[in-house]
Amino acid sequence: MKIKEEVKGILFAVSAAFMNGTIGVLSKWVSASDLPAASIAFFRCLIGFLLLLCLAARARASGAQGRASWQSVALCAFFGIAVLFFFETSAYRYALTANVVLTLMATATLSAFLLGWGMLGDRPAPSSWAGLAICLLGLTLVLGATAPDVSAPDAVVSNASARGHLQGIALAAVAGVGYGAFTVLAKFLRLGGGLAVTRGLLMFGSLYLALPFAADGAMLPAPHLTLWAGLLALALLPSIGGFYCTTRAVSLASPAQVQLFELSEPLFAAVLAAVFLDEAPAAATYIGGGLVLAGLIVTQVARGQR
Repeated sequence: MKIKEEVKGILFAVSAAFMNGTIGVLSKWVSASDLPAASIAFFRCLIGFLLLLCLAARARASGAQGRASWQSVALCAFFGIAVLFFFETSAYRYALTANVVLTLMATATLSAFLLGWGMLGDRPAPSSWAGLAICLLGLTLVLGATAPDVSAPDAVVSNASARGHLQGIALAAVAGVGYGAFTVLAKFLRLGGGLAVTRGLLMFGSLYLALPFAADGAMLPAPHLTLWAGLLALALLPSIGGFYCTTRAVSLASPAQVQLFELSEPLFAAVLAAVFLDEAPAAATYIGGGLVLAGLIVTQVARGQR
């Protein structure tokens, strides 16, 4: 029975990785406007909450209520919504999308492994660390394949741009730690899953994100169909779909497992970029993807033998 639940959790984790993999493409779509990062994060969260609020009666009828108190939902929303959305959106303005995704997922996985060990007693086996190392090696190859070529004679990398890149990586790392902490807290506090839980997370997330939104001038989106379509897609796919699948995954599998399988997100992001942005993956991307899959297999085989 436990194995069957873990398999379901893994499927939800991979589904969350796919939906979160759309963030890069959609963010480039929305960032064509001059909307600040704080505004994008706030409206992405608020629109998602309002959509789920319209489905509140249906969610209650289906019995999809969280088991945790509102205090637990508020705490999880701080790390998993406010910290993740704000710092991730800000990071895209300073660093390449691939760099942001890799840094975010790597720090999220490491923080989930360490916090899960300390708070849940889920001590990773040596083979789990080996699988994680293989996954990170594969993602590093993907990152190297998408890094810009600055060796050309006409390429100029200023100190300012280098500082901006490091700032983007630092912001992505903070977002990743927030996401990793969210998955562990969701398990530790028995947050549960379902649309009602996702609605509560987005509600508190909107309240938190209203602060940087107001501090940044409370800039409203322009009345452009493309911009609002992008915000709606961000609300539906990664905000609602991604968090619904993540909370369901955490309720069925360990946070370390969930974060490990969500390491497939950069692979989905690369495929979506190739389809919608005509960014053809390099050979190293395919090699890195193979290593990620190998690392996941190593980890799961080892867990099955415990």
